[in-house]
Amino acid sequence: MVLYNRSLAKVTVTLPAAPPGTSWYRAANTASFLETTGNFTLPGAEASVTATYDLDSRALAIFVAR
Repeated sequence: MVLYNRSLAKVTVTLPAAPPGTSWYRAANTASFLETTGNFTLPGAEASVTATYDLDSRALAIFVAR
């Protein structure tokens, strides 16, 4: 799943339910605050996320269900 925020303000997004037996994990987020720690993660090292996600302005986030 891909989220994109083109606005100038942070938005909170309610994620759809993940497929049965899986959860959502963030694989990438282009927000500037993540540039020092890494905007992208290696497969298997994705961060788990909750039902809502705060997406910074002008950012794109990629989620995988596993």
